[in-house]
Amino acid sequence: PQPLPPGQAATLAYTWTVSAPTAPAGYLLFGESQGLLSLPLSYPVLAVSEMGTTGQRLNWHLEVAPAHGDVAFTESALYQVDLTTAADVTLIAPGAVISQTTANGVATWRYATGPIREFAFWLARDFAQVSGRAYDTVVHSYFPAADREAGQRALEYAIAAVQVYSDRFGRYPFTQLSVVAAPLEYRGMEYPEVNLIGIDTYRRRRGDLEFLIAHEIAHQWWYNLVGNDPVARPWLDEGLAEYSTYIYYESVYGRERAKALRQNRWEIPVAYAKANGLDTIVGQPSSGFGPGNYETMVYAKSALFFHALRLAMGDDDFFELLRTLVIDYRYQVLTPDLLMEQAQKITGQNLEAVYREWILTAKKL
Repeated sequence: PQPLPPGQAATLAYTWTVSAPTAPAGYLLFGESQGLLSLPLSYPVLAVSEMGTTGQRLNWHLEVAPAHGDVAFTESALYQVDLTTAADVTLIAPGAVISQTTANGVATWRYATGPIREFAFWLARDFAQVSGRAYDTVVHSYFPAADREAGQRALEYAIAAVQVYSDRFGRYPFTQLSVVAAPLEYRGMEYPEVNLIGIDTYRRRRGDLEFLIAHEIAHQWWYNLVGNDPVARPWLDEGLAEYSTYIYYESVYGRERAKALRQNRWEIPVAYAKANGLDTIVGQPSSGFGPGNYETMVYAKSALFFHALRLAMGDDDFFELLRTLVIDYRYQVLTPDLLMEQAQKITGQNLEAVYREWILTAKKL
């Protein structure tokens, strides 16, 4: 009944069982499909406790996200995890392997991590792997053996993204990062140190592979390093990750290619939404959107907010803002108020009109 005193620790032990569904194909984040068993958040996780300035607890975050939104709001923690698996599967997980033994067809692994938002892991059969290096980070690409050419391309795109974002936002602090072909159709999903990339982008929609990898890897900065509440404020990390892809294309291919991306992916869909009664306020929980306008508002319109903010601030101040966020809010939780406070502190100008136009305003027909 009493709060744990500052500096004190408690140990909690519990046992649980999880049943993972199976599916032959399609979109599956949790369960087994197409040779990959995905186990994100397969354990009970401590809810985020919001504290007041004088130490009183204000709120436990227990909200359940709708199907079209991200599932969980979690804080950074250190993990030591022991995993026992069949010896003939490929294990993909965050952190460093401290030890690994194999006997009688069974493998036992011990992992330890730095501060990450959650511990998710995957078991793959008949997957191949290629690896490379981006600065001090070893980058892995995992894929079905039949998709080797696309898997090699995925590795090259991932290395380029880590290098661009490290240069622009601050170095990626972990020793490894993985991209994994997954049963997510043409979509992706981010986890600490691991990015799932829909298998369709390795095959029928290979033209989307680079963009999807650039977006998901950006989440290693805007979600894993700098956290936010993706249930109550989904636009914050999605808008930053989406706009980071613009920075990636600008850095790799030049401003004209980035401009075409901005127009086709954001400006045209947002203009359509405004013309057809689909525009809504971006600054609301994921439950406030429907499946029909979630992506346009949370991804495209919020990305246009960050572009407008960049134009208002100027490049030097805007990139100083992004680097400052990574330094000051690393392993913490960023809010819109803190974002705007930092932006206005750096520029010395009032930027509320930009925020109000893109995040708090919707066009009414």
